[in-house]
Amino acid sequence: MANPVPGLYEQLVTEELTRLLAALDPDRVAVEGADTADAHLAVAEHLRRILERALRAIPEDDRATRQAELCNAVLSRLRQGPAVESVGPGESLTVPLAVLREIKALDRGAAFSQSTTRPLVPLSAADLLGVLGIVRNAE
Repeated sequence: MANPVPGLYEQLVTEELTRLLAALDPDRVAVEGADTADAHLAVAEHLRRILERALRAIPEDDRATRQAELCNAVLSRLRQGPAVESVGPGESLTVPLAVLREIKALDRGAAFSQSTTRPLVPLSAADLLGVLGIVRNAE
């Protein structure tokens, strides 16, 4: 973050932000404890942004393997912490990274089933829900 500007914020305080805020008049800064009921959402979003940067920074030639290994290392560390029950052993990724694209119906046997046409929008995209709604309304 560059120099903080006046305004309203809902931002977790990092070590860097603490350093920047220390240069301001303390009467100008309002920092309070996080709401424990919703703190997990803010912390998860903070961590998501950092993990996304770290995963993108892995060199492309070995990206799939190293991304899966990094994910598994994070999961392993979580299994050693206070929320050990929240991370199942089956949640580790396979190495190298792989993605399930389809399970074919057994109408005439999987070998004879044609692949389903994939939408242009990734299935994980929120836009796909809108597309499905448009298709259903048109029927």
